[in-house]
Amino acid sequence: AGAGNTIVLSTNGKPDASMAPSWTALDDSATPRMMLDSDMGTQVLLALTTLAHAPEARVAAVIGQGSGVTSHFMLASPSLAHLSTIEIEPQIIEASRHFLPFNQRVFTDPRAQFVVDDAKSYFASAGRTYDVILSEPSNPWVSGVSGLFTDEFYRRVRTHLSPDGVFGQWLHLYEIDDTLVLSILAAIDRNFEDYAIYGTAGMDILVVAKPRGKLPAPAWEAVTSWPMVQQDLARALPLTPAALERTLVLSREVMHPMLSTIDQPNSDYQPVLDLGAEKMRFLRRSAAGLVSIGRSRFDLPRALAGDPLPFSTSLESGLSWTRAIGATRGAQLRAARDGKYTAPAGSDELGRAQYDVALVDALVASPAPPADWRAWFATVATAEERLHLGTAGVADERFWAPVLAYAARHQAPRELQASLDLLYGAAAWDWQRVLRAEGPLAEAQLANRAWANPEMLRDAVVAAHLRQGDPAAARRSLGRLTLPSRSTDPAYNFRTQLLFWYIADRAGSLDPDP
Repeated sequence: AGAGNTIVLSTNGKPDASMAPSWTALDDSATPRMMLDSDMGTQVLLALTTLAHAPEARVAAVIGQGSGVTSHFMLASPSLAHLSTIEIEPQIIEASRHFLPFNQRVFTDPRAQFVVDDAKSYFASAGRTYDVILSEPSNPWVSGVSGLFTDEFYRRVRTHLSPDGVFGQWLHLYEIDDTLVLSILAAIDRNFEDYAIYGTAGMDILVVAKPRGKLPAPAWEAVTSWPMVQQDLARALPLTPAALERTLVLSREVMHPMLSTIDQPNSDYQPVLDLGAEKMRFLRRSAAGLVSIGRSRFDLPRALAGDPLPFSTSLESGLSWTRAIGATRGAQLRAARDGKYTAPAGSDELGRAQYDVALVDALVASPAPPADWRAWFATVATAEERLHLGTAGVADERFWAPVLAYAARHQAPRELQASLDLLYGAAAWDWQRVLRAEGPLAEAQLANRAWANPEMLRDAVVAAHLRQGDPAAARRSLGRLTLPSRSTDPAYNFRTQLLFWYIADRAGSLDPDP
């Protein structure tokens, strides 16, 4: 049904898919180019991100028709010979016709087939194997759906994957909490040898998993260059490999130590999700830990894994994911600094970012020290994030050189120098510099006169010790720098647990006592 300017498909009153009508105006040059955000971003990226790990897949299945957009984009693969879309409710298939023509391949492509059946029953009786299985059911608090997120279901699904097959699982981070999401991820962790967790849009994520062996690196160049993808996204801003790379949130390497300690993953016999999902929906909770770890300035998972992310050179990006937007904004700022980019009219956010960077340029050009070093540092930190969000292991030396020189020239306070060491070291992965900052900043924090962001201080220092091969020091710093006052913060606690179990794994002991 139409709701304002949006087409919405609802099941028993619950919206399951939506699309702005402007997406169907693919040849309308007067329509502003759009971003892949909200439901459209999720529906498109579920298909493309999963296929990026298996670009030569021949046979695939999608669990859940929804709008049909995900299956439509699965069929954009020139290698795919057959796609089964498994949907239990025939009326959903019929209702999804309202999304034509943006889902047309699922109805018209001879490679496409509908299977009207319950997914659990289908896989219990089906004898065929698939190169890709993508599960996109409704929310788990909908009656009967939570059974598609269980240990037993994943054990069954993995037997229907080809030797190099991959499995994709959509999850939402709204109307749920971290504990319930972790119960699902623990079930995946039990059944798949490797996996990666990606953001799609808004509060949605995708887990791409491989039952045997290492998950292949995503072939972003391949999937974004497929002719049917380019045709379908002709009215969207560019979908670039650089932006897609920034949707990675967590890897198995980082998550497995914590997930392996969860005694009871979601199960048919211990239905943690079924019992808790409706309550979390009523309380309007969110999985704050998983949300924050995909958006924060310091990319802790990449630092732990030693997986750097260079500066982007793309001046446009069609993704609304926080780090993709940040990397594009940084590229625009650097290009504008060299006179190679002019912001389009109405780019208020870029204008504010340019102001923040220009303000630092003016401050460090001053012959006098600032009246307030704390305020000066806050200004520097804001501009630093403008230039570096969406990167890992790199520092913009053109920005940093005059900042560091100014602080040295004016004999900045010890805590200020340490704060700059932390900020620069966390950006460039200069771990010695980060560790040099730990003492002064920990002392200041203990005396209730913190300078640096306490979360970045703790995360970067612990990562530095781990990257230096010293898990014992990492554990001591975790205990020293974790704030009891933040114990009721779900996002903070998630990172605390992630770091604790990661350290224990690196130390060769999962003893819960520090």
